[in-house]
Amino acid sequence: MASRYFLGNLLVLAVLAAACGDDETGPSEERFASVLSGAGEVPAVATSASGSASLKLRGSTMDVTVSVSNLGGAFAVHIHGPATTGQEADPVVGLPIADGVTSGTLASVTGATATSLRGLTVMKGTVSFDSALVLIRKGLAYINVHTEANPDGEIRGHIGKSATSNPDPPGGGGY
Repeated sequence: MASRYFLGNLLVLAVLAAACGDDETGPSEERFASVLSGAGEVPAVATSASGSASLKLRGSTMDVTVSVSNLGGAFAVHIHGPATTGQEADPVVGLPIADGVTSGTLASVTGATATSLRGLTVMKGTVSFDSALVLIRKGLAYINVHTEANPDGEIRGHIGKSATSNPDPPGGGGY
């Protein structure tokens, strides 16, 4: 009887330990991606430029990288929302861009939070940084690259969950 009681308590403790998620790596990482093209613009833009964006969200922290190819005269990169695919929306977050990039990394920010934007700009009169993260998580945001030739946007892509996203890794147990 005592061993059955001991094993029962041991099982309860094991389940509780797994559910606590005391993993030292911190909040789960969610990955998002976007393929950027002129066809993604509304209306579509004829261009040989293309690009991609990758985003990682950990709780209320964001990393974002935008890479381009065959692009000229970029002056702004924004995250726009709320919008579903094919809809227009105002910019909510601006990304700092590297001058003169025609191919390669146009914008990259690591560890941005509401209190430490790391070069990001939350657009006045729109949503907060944390609300922008919610838009990304709900699939209601897109990346738009604006150029001198196409000031409304030359390449654009909707942000979606990446196949490598792992919102609750095995053994992590959640929050």
